[in-house]
Amino acid sequence: AGQRTATLDAWWLPAKDPKAPRIVVVHGTATNFNDWSVHVPAYLLRSMGFAVLLPNLRGHGSAGDSVGVGQVTWGWAYHLDVLGAWDYAVQDSHGELGGSIDPGSVGLMGF
Repeated sequence: AGQRTATLDAWWLPAKDPKAPRIVVVHGTATNFNDWSVHVPAYLLRSMGFAVLLPNLRGHGSAGDSVGVGQVTWGWAYHLDVLGAWDYAVQDSHGELGGSIDPGSVGLMGF
């Protein structure tokens, strides 16, 4: 209630096995999913057999001005973005990740 809907962009790095465990890797506050500090762990996780979802939080990178032009939020909604990305990784509501997966097989990693 009272929260604005935000549309986030993400990179999907699939594993060879469509039912492989999934990790949502979240960037830090001064970066986005195009930063090396996110790429390195994401590619390492993928090389270990994990599928990886790299979302951009609102107001970062390709997520654009979803926080509102000139609005300072102090990260008040980032936890919602992270939980939304985790839900998406579990449910795969658009069928783009290989189908839904057990919530116990989806992890979070953040910086």
